[in-house]
Amino acid sequence: RVIIHIVNQLPSTEISVHWHGLHMKDQAWMDGTAGITGCAIAAGGGTGTYNFTVDQEPGTHWWHSHVATQYADGLFGAFV
Repeated sequence: RVIIHIVNQLPSTEISVHWHGLHMKDQAWMDGTAGITGCAIAAGGGTGTYNFTVDQEPGTHWWHSHVATQYADGLFGAFV
C-alpha cells in the first residue's frame, strides 16, 4: 500500500500527480488527471492524499504533475 500526503505550497496554481507505469486497476481516481479521474490539490496550502495499492512487479517508475506546464517546469520525479 502506498500513501502519499501532499501539501501544495505553490501560491496560485493547483496540482495533481500522475503515476507513470503503475496499474491503477479499480483505483483510477488516484491516477492524478485533474478534472478527469479526480480533483486537483488547491494552491496556497491545499492538501491531498494519494492512497493506492501497487499490485505488480517492482521496478522504477516516475510521476509528474498533470496540470498546465508544471511537468516542463520540473515538477516530476522517480518512484521506486
